[in-house]
Amino acid sequence: MRLPRPTIALLMLAAGLLAPLPAGAGAFELDRFRFAFNAVQGTGDFVSEDGPYLAAYSHGETGWQLEVWYSFNDALALTVAGGQGRFREKNSAEGQGDRYYRQSSTSFRLGVDRFIEFRENAALYFGPGIEWWQGSSQFIGYAPPPDDDVTTPDVTRLSLSGRFGGLIVLTDSFALNGHLGYRFGQASAEGGGAKTEWYPDGYEAAAGLVYAFGGD
Repeated sequence: MRLPRPTIALLMLAAGLLAPLPAGAGAFELDRFRFAFNAVQGTGDFVSEDGPYLAAYSHGETGWQLEVWYSFNDALALTVAGGQGRFREKNSAEGQGDRYYRQSSTSFRLGVDRFIEFRENAALYFGPGIEWWQGSSQFIGYAPPPDDDVTTPDVTRLSLSGRFGGLIVLTDSFALNGHLGYRFGQASAEGGGAKTEWYPDGYEAAAGLVYAFGGD
């Protein structure tokens, strides 16, 4: 079994939490502002035409996320994040034209994290949040013209989420970051006189780099 890249990064992060502090590395400051750029892997929710109806389905996606923490104190921080997810698949067969499946999404999350200093070179964090997500998919070459390029209606999802993560010191201002999260919410889509609502859940993994600034 091949592990997803963000999952591998999280396993490396867990090993780093137990590793001794590198010589010359300072303690990471939990400054007023922390800025993170993460690679993210999660699950998108979409619909496809099923006769007169819209049928829901889920599919994995990989993307990026920008996140900012604003610290009220050393233990509590407000977090705002936004990012995009993507997936692309190409099918080929001898004597047949290629066909493609694509999907894209945009998401935003607002939450609160509780930080606990684990060691001089590491900190753990966990907390709840609210996520807004919207995405659509595209089927190219799956049917003869004029139905050979179909873009599905947008799916909008609003979820409650929770996550658990950690930071590993690189320098006084930089650290490695990673987290695992779970969400549950409501999704809906409508188009062509059809409407679908359902209650999906899913997991996400993220790993990246954090820069801290704005300390006293």
